[in-house]
Amino acid sequence: MAIMGPSGAGKSTFLDALAGRIYQGSLEGSVRIDGKPVSTGYMKMISSYVMQDDQLFAMLTVYETFMFAAEVRLPPSISRSEKKARVYELLDQLWFNRTYKSYI
Repeated sequence: MAIMGPSGAGKSTFLDALAGRIYQGSLEGSVRIDGKPVSTGYMKMISSYVMQDDQLFAMLTVYETFMFAAEVRLPPSISRSEKKARVYELLDQLWFNRTYKSYI
């Protein structure tokens, strides 16, 4: 999916609204997936939001970046070994999608 438009068209504001980063009382309308209304909490659970300003550390590997995100975003009740397992699973999924699509 692509969200395209000239500077100032509202692309970032639109994404901020979907991600629940705008005060709810200042918006009108609803968000639906397959015709069903979804909450801000659900959107945060199924998606991830990367700010326009680069928030990554250039000196970290992809694995280290994902582990950092896991340590910060996942609850402390999840063990470090489980966080590592989730990061490796994500890397496997991303690698599979990358290599699989190169053959299509």
